[in-house]
Amino acid sequence: MRPQRYQSLQRDKKENTFGDSKITMFQHIGSVVLQDSYKLNPTATGKAVKRKYYQHVSLSSES
Repeated sequence: MRPQRYQSLQRDKKENTFGDSKITMFQHIGSVVLQDSYKLNPTATGKAVKRKYYQHVSLSSES
């Protein structure tokens, strides 16, 4: 994933200028990291990656 896309995950929805929604980027991450799950259900895989991402972000902001 390009570094610019990671920056896009940190921004508000209105500031995303890359043309991809956040869920699309999470699905792309899932297609690379969780290939078998992605083949079965891309939407669920994207949601799982999104959930883990926000858990990680909330834990790192508490430190």
